[in-house]
Amino acid sequence: MSEFVKQTPHPLLPAFTLEQRRAIVQAKGVEHLARLIEEREQVIARAKADPLRYGFRLPVWEDAERLLQTHDELLVLGGNRAGKSEWAARYVVEKLLPTLEDGTLDMEADRRAWCLQTTDKASIEMQQPIVWKYLPPEIRQMGKRGITTNISYTEKNGFSEQTFVLPNHSRCRFLNYKMDISVIEGGELDVIWADELVPADWVKTLRYRIVTRGGKLILTFTPKAGYSATVRDCLAGATIIETRPAPLLNPHKVHVRGCPPGHMPYILQGHQRSLAIICFFSEFNPFGGYEKLIEKLEGKSDTEIKVRAYGWAERLEGKAFPSFDRKIHVVPKEKIPKIGTRYMATDPAGARNWFMSWFIVDPAGRLYLYREWPDRQTFGDWAVPGAKPDGEPGPAQMMNVISGIVPLKEVMLRAEGWEWNGKEWQRGPQTEDIFERKMDPRMGETEVPSDQAGKTLIQYMAEEQMDEHGNVTGPSLVFHPGDASTVENGLRAINAYLEGTMRKDQPITPLNCPSLYISEECEQTIFALEEYTGRDGMKGALKDVVDPLRMICRSAPEYLDETSLEVTGGEKPLC
Repeated sequence: MSEFVKQTPHPLLPAFTLEQRRAIVQAKGVEHLARLIEEREQVIARAKADPLRYGFRLPVWEDAERLLQTHDELLVLGGNRAGKSEWAARYVVEKLLPTLEDGTLDMEADRRAWCLQTTDKASIEMQQPIVWKYLPPEIRQMGKRGITTNISYTEKNGFSEQTFVLPNHSRCRFLNYKMDISVIEGGELDVIWADELVPADWVKTLRYRIVTRGGKLILTFTPKAGYSATVRDCLAGATIIETRPAPLLNPHKVHVRGCPPGHMPYILQGHQRSLAIICFFSEFNPFGGYEKLIEKLEGKSDTEIKVRAYGWAERLEGKAFPSFDRKIHVVPKEKIPKIGTRYMATDPAGARNWFMSWFIVDPAGRLYLYREWPDRQTFGDWAVPGAKPDGEPGPAQMMNVISGIVPLKEVMLRAEGWEWNGKEWQRGPQTEDIFERKMDPRMGETEVPSDQAGKTLIQYMAEEQMDEHGNVTGPSLVFHPGDASTVENGLRAINAYLEGTMRKDQPITPLNCPSLYISEECEQTIFALEEYTGRDGMKGALKDVVDPLRMICRSAPEYLDETSLEVTGGEKPLC
């Protein structure tokens, strides 16, 4: 049986052991064993010669492609040798070489792809060989042939002129980030693969290159150099959808907020609905030498293990609200109490929209944010990830700006359930009673020098709305100046509400819970609580969202029942 002993090692197709070989020979004979071994060798040889058609597909690859069916962009964070580049190269080639239902090549595909790397040299050494590997053998053997097909590749120089053209008119071009960014203007692509350290401004431009053809943008990255601006932009406001056990980390410790103890993030939904994120753990790739990685990581810090084994980098700058946790503080809109005392706060502005927030305090004294304006669903993001720690202004700030006292009052009245009958505002069946309103005093109490009346915003809001005949058409909206102490005091107040009576080592109960909850519909505030750092000072893009919450928390709002405001007398007179 010695002629059957030599078998090609393979991580997914274990060789037949001596005991297995003996059992097969005894049961079905030597010829059957020889046939099994030969079939195994053929499977391995086919996978090596033509990995596109016969290669082994890892389960994590299937999950990545499933995400691309519902999202236009995918960030792949990978540990060392996690297989992210192998998958991305294969995906690019599959898109360039689509097949028809009968299994034949679509000769009219005419697809377009770009593959980008840090430098020309890195592209030739790290990216182009993998793309070449996944081209079918018959295409690799074509070389330059005819007007359409143009494929010339060498290990030293990569693809000739950093491009190739396939017989079905599909073409691929290799670019690098050392080029002038103008090279990516104007292209229309079916798929873009940007590998390692793609600059954030390139990503913004590349997004527009996939719009016309309904293409896909893939970003692959191992965060060994830290938390890059691009990764920060993608992870800002992301929601963890699925986690996986992380056997190289302490199983009893929470390593990333939002994950169970001993787990690391696997699939995340980006703040932008078109973006998904997936983490390729090194252990997912049986071809990557995971055992050697375990040896190298022995005794290393948790931070390095997260990067090297799970593709996860920690954020560099601290967040202002470390206690905020979506799973604890964000509640379905159905969980917002109907009974309670309502409050409202706004941060007024001049040339942009005001940001407004509505709150209710339940009988137990818990504070709920249940409405915000402008909402993300209608107006888009108030702030978007950008070069600054607290992001950059989003469309909700500057698009469809509502200004003027009367239009701003109308926004508030409609939100609170008032109804316009054509002549005046009237209470409706769903009208909310707002017990107290707060306005940022820096603008709310400032008089405009050119205003002859010499009134402040707060005073204008307090006036009843009148028509040209002097008839009252709208109610007075009385605002009180919000807390004018330091921003730091306001942040401490918010954090105190977020923490409430919580002890994180104990389950959430009525006696161990936060004092502040956010409706799932208040996406602008949720994003701010996750991403706000305060490092951008008074001009931070997210500060306007935080300010109403700061004013309300500093005012310590209370639940007031029908007896709370009753007038009580002095001492009982002597008889």
